[in-house]
Amino acid sequence: MRNYVPAKDLTSVGMTIARRLLEATMAIKPNGRICEIREQVIEDPVSGLTLQFVFVPESPAPARLRIHDNQSHGNREIIFDRTGAEVGASAK
Repeated sequence: MRNYVPAKDLTSVGMTIARRLLEATMAIKPNGRICEIREQVIEDPVSGLTLQFVFVPESPAPARLRIHDNQSHGNREIIFDRTGAEVGASAK
């Protein structure tokens, strides 16, 4: 039996990650220039979920959390605005 994370918990996690993506910059090396992180993918083979965090800077809702399920439960997308607040969601 699989344990599912409630949608409200995923939204909370997504909002935290969205805020970090909006603020995140990372030096390539100690004396290097700053770059922006635009995408991060986390695969969990135990649950069968793939979490994809995407940052689209020119969008009014730049941070997106896409949850891909390798089962037949479908995929989800949660969209966050520049403050990290959820502004939309969809299922496919």
